[in-house]
Amino acid sequence: MPPDSLLRPDCRIVIGGVGLIGGSLGLRLKSLSPAPRVIAFGRSESTLARARERGAIDEYFLDPAAAVKGADLVVLAPPVLTIPDLMERIGPHLAPHAVVTDAGSSKAWITAEAAKRLPTGIRFVGSHPMAGSEKSGIDHANAALFEQAVVVMTPSPSSDEEAMLLVRELWEKTGALVLTLSPEIHDR
Repeated sequence: MPPDSLLRPDCRIVIGGVGLIGGSLGLRLKSLSPAPRVIAFGRSESTLARARERGAIDEYFLDPAAAVKGADLVVLAPPVLTIPDLMERIGPHLAPHAVVTDAGSSKAWITAEAAKRLPTGIRFVGSHPMAGSEKSGIDHANAALFEQAVVVMTPSPSSDEEAMLLVRELWEKTGALVLTLSPEIHDR
């Protein structure tokens, strides 16, 4: 994928979890011109429907495997302890070119889990947006949440230059300042 791939309307970005972080990411992505196609998955149909109503996503699925079919980029933004299980559930259904990232606050552990749970060939680049609010949920999502926030990208052994550029572009499109650190240094 070329570095400008997020500007293509045929780019499929999937967000797992549309609370404050995932919902804010979706709102920002849908504000781009042209906007990529944004699909979401989650546990609560009412939350997913609300995200679509707010314009954060184009469509949604309750089944993560169905959501990620044909995805170019998957962003996992649920509670951090659920990320490894989601990796395992979506892994067999990812396209060979897919890139997976996350929005979790723990990086070394998530990176190790990605190596165990994602199929060989799937590129994983960890990321941690250091943004938030005292409020949570899709109703508090804000397209400007990441403006001037720091996002730490943490490459893994499966990260290649193309994957790193795509994840960097994702966060830069949100207005974030992107820093690259090893997962271990991030966690320290």
